[in-house]
Amino acid sequence: MNAQVTMHAGIYLKFYQASIKFGFSPTFCNWIQAILSSAYISISINGAQHGFFNCKRGVRQGDPLSPLLFCLAEEVLSRGIAKLVSDGSTDLIKGSRNSLVPSHCLYADDIMVFCRGKLSYIQALKSLFIKYANCSGQIINAAKSTIYSGGITPSRLNIIVNNIGLNVGLFPFNYLGVPIFKGKPKATFFYPIADKIKNKLSAWKASLLSIAGRVQLVKSVIQSMTIYSISIYSWPSSILNSIEAWIRNFIWSGNIDQRKLVTVAWKKICAPFDEGGLGLRSLKVLNAAANLKLCWDLMHSDEDWAKILRNRVMRKGKAINHHVNSSIWSSVKQEVQVILDNSCWRVGNGQCINLWTDSWCGEPLATSQNIHPNVLIWLPSKLHDRHLAENWSPQCKVVINAALVHILYAIWIARNKIRFKNEQSCWRSSVSWISSNISMAGNFTSKLSSSALRDFITLKRFNVTVHSPKHTILKEVIWQPPLSNWVKCNTDGASTNVSSACGGLFRNSNADFLYGFAENIGISSAFVAELCGAMNAIEIAASKNWNNLWLETDSTLVVLAFKSSLLVPWALSNRWRNCLLLTQSMNFIVSHIFREGNFCADGLANVGLFLDRLTFWNEIPFVIKDNFDANRLGKPFFRVVYT
Repeated sequence: MNAQVTMHAGIYLKFYQASIKFGFSPTFCNWIQAILSSAYISISINGAQHGFFNCKRGVRQGDPLSPLLFCLAEEVLSRGIAKLVSDGSTDLIKGSRNSLVPSHCLYADDIMVFCRGKLSYIQALKSLFIKYANCSGQIINAAKSTIYSGGITPSRLNIIVNNIGLNVGLFPFNYLGVPIFKGKPKATFFYPIADKIKNKLSAWKASLLSIAGRVQLVKSVIQSMTIYSISIYSWPSSILNSIEAWIRNFIWSGNIDQRKLVTVAWKKICAPFDEGGLGLRSLKVLNAAANLKLCWDLMHSDEDWAKILRNRVMRKGKAINHHVNSSIWSSVKQEVQVILDNSCWRVGNGQCINLWTDSWCGEPLATSQNIHPNVLIWLPSKLHDRHLAENWSPQCKVVINAALVHILYAIWIARNKIRFKNEQSCWRSSVSWISSNISMAGNFTSKLSSSALRDFITLKRFNVTVHSPKHTILKEVIWQPPLSNWVKCNTDGASTNVSSACGGLFRNSNADFLYGFAENIGISSAFVAELCGAMNAIEIAASKNWNNLWLETDSTLVVLAFKSSLLVPWALSNRWRNCLLLTQSMNFIVSHIFREGNFCADGLANVGLFLDRLTFWNEIPFVIKDNFDANRLGKPFFRVVYT
């Protein structure tokens, strides 16, 4: 329903009385009444102003006081509808198992009321709206209000319509630019949005724009036109293909109907700037990512809409197999398994975790004094890598194709030896032959690699030299002492196949050595070693009352972990949260430095590999003496950087 405002002096008095009952002070209410009664309007006749008269129909258009009056009035209406439900004068619609649909939803001057189609319930709501209109001045705008029915007969619907005097609406319809419909999304539901995009592209004078201008228009205007509906529904591929074809033709030729021969793939154009693209978003990738985000909210959020839909479509943590006539569920159901495969429960009080079916770790629970609520966390995988897996560099594609071909060929040869010659192949020689051929294919290709870490790791695992097209520069790295009354701690981690360790040292503003430590943490990863070094530094600083602490590390992941604890492995999560609490009671900053400026901490971490317990130093260890003196004198180190 849509409301229109008609106010007079009597209604202002009722607003005044309602404001008093809400708890506003009389002085504040008198201010509102004075503002409402002091507005006068003059009329310009032949360029001259004549007379003044008081406003009789409410505040003027755009008055900043208007939202306050709307909120006060709609709060009264909201409580009135809630009282009808509590008194049994109207009844809620059953949404799903153990959940009911909310009685109403407010947005600006619109209100959606949900109730069963019993005539007595409709009469109670009608009486409430009439009484509300008499008291507030907000009356139902019948021309803009619509009733939508579910499973009731046409005769009953006619009785209800004749009783309340509203129009009957049909699905699908648009609300705030988003189509509302039942069932699976169809292409016809999105034609209005596609037509708007087509008309917008056709109306622009592309001949007066450069390609950069066209790209900017597409990014700022066209892609924003689809963002709301594409975040809710899974669009049919035919619509997405048509829109992307229009955008592609508009960028290259300036005419959506004229296709131009280009040598750059559309996937490359839609890549980020740092990967050589123009920063455009592929609508298919954007739709898939938005659906995955909506599915994550559905399974993770505690909001009412998520609880209702989750109770309807989930059984014991698994998605149902039978059909549900829901436009949202049909768009996100294919993403449920992705969520389950890439998430796990961080165990807290255990109230909403199924011991047998939910994904959780079997280690002992946290101590009772540090129990935290269950939080569903996303495992360390990138949505970008999932949807853009085809964006491998050309050199990596050669290596991957060679791996597939030679593995299949080796299997085929081994099978033939067993089948026809009854000979058993040596698997070690087969693996060595496969690796050498893959390495040769990657090294002798003329294809180039990219700067992505994923490509670098893939090539190095096959002993392939990276063919980087980028040139190198030397970057000067200098260790900087802290400010006066501050303590700076540099930490680092070291990891080998048999052991891992961490180390660090504290220095003051004069670059004097204050304290050092090193610890062997057993078999673990380099990231865990870096985290342990940071946590040891915070705990030592807190024990020594060093309340102005500057923590510096050469691990970017550790710096990011202070911003998002989700990066921290679950085994360290409780200790990590305790360290974060310690940093809140001190002046604390964390920063990143290149490895060349962190040689002292690196040396202590390497010493920790040969220790059997946490060790401390009150004087400079001999192993880091040279690097310590170089840092103290401000001696620069140099790092090779690719640009």
